[in-house]
Amino acid sequence: MKKTVIRSIVVAERDFPTLTKKALVKSDYGNKKLYDTVDFRLLTEQDLMIELLKNPTKDSMTLEGQIRRWLKRYHLYRQDYQYWFYRKQDRIIRISPNTHKNKYRWDNLGIATLTKTFS
Repeated sequence: MKKTVIRSIVVAERDFPTLTKKALVKSDYGNKKLYDTVDFRLLTEQDLMIELLKNPTKDSMTLEGQIRRWLKRYHLYRQDYQYWFYRKQDRIIRISPNTHKNKYRWDNLGIATLTKTFS
């Protein structure tokens, strides 16, 4: 029986090509393929609403605070994502670095699903 390992990672859209290369082509552990497939989908307003319905909060948080609390449940591609700015624009969750030189560079945020099947 084949076993499948599935891993979900929150990643900014601009970092997804790097993640794909490390997962499918050349990993940090040499020239071996760590995963078989990598899929990407954007995080939307609907995903956030489903999370809020599943795990309601009693205190009134800002939208950015709700997104931060929600993303703590996932693995982040870069750990500094937790300190970045979040917002919802055109029903898509977006992220921006918390630095002065890139402060207003907003990127789409999504979930990368990596799968590996063992025989």
